[in-house]
Amino acid sequence: MKVTPIYLSLLLFAIISCQPAQQRTDGPKIKENETWVKRSYYEKSGALKSEITVKNKKKNGPAKEYYPSGKLRSLVNYIDNITVGETIWYYENGQPFRITPYVDGKMNGIRKTYYDDGKIQAEIPFKDGEPMEGLKEYNRSGKLITSYPQIIFETKNNLNTENKIILICKLDKKAINVVFYQEVKNSENKTVLSAIPLKNGTPQLEFYIPSMVSVKKSIPIWVHFKTQLGNPYITMKEYQLNIDTN
Repeated sequence: MKVTPIYLSLLLFAIISCQPAQQRTDGPKIKENETWVKRSYYEKSGALKSEITVKNKKKNGPAKEYYPSGKLRSLVNYIDNITVGETIWYYENGQPFRITPYVDGKMNGIRKTYYDDGKIQAEIPFKDGEPMEGLKEYNRSGKLITSYPQIIFETKNNLNTENKIILICKLDKKAINVVFYQEVKNSENKTVLSAIPLKNGTPQLEFYIPSMVSVKKSIPIWVHFKTQLGNPYITMKEYQLNIDTN
């Protein structure tokens, strides 16, 4: 059979079409110490979604995320994959939503949040990644919010039957994500917070008081909860245990 050039062309096309498709990779080959920017895109629109500065296979430098509209959504700075400096999240209108200071990958300093018109919403102190006392919140008119739930104590005197005083911890107003803690010393004699156990959904501490003794001490009780604006609020109140069983 005589093989024509047209037949050969069709046969070659069929063979190539049956080969598995190769994924396309763009960009030059990167040397070990070179800095480059890794980009990702929204699938449907093709708009830029993120840019991450990379060096030595680690995030080094600014990393940015974008809204589908192209407006900047977040800006994070890294050194060897560790978050440093200010991390900023933005509303789509360009106003900052949240600015958080980082030191060696942990939140340290005052985190600030804002309303979408640029007015400050809250100032939240952090240390080593943990929220601290001193939250300040503001309403949309700029007035400082001062009314928050406060700790209240109730006690049950079971000395006659069990030689116990039961301390019940509550808030005077409703709140969310409420956790009560007792301030104690650990095995290294460091002050730590220990979560107060729940009994029937209520935080309770039991103090055993033997007969013929006098007990007088202050017990720091802490509470953590979320405010109506979603920020962590921390406060402390001392319970005065004053018992004489002589």
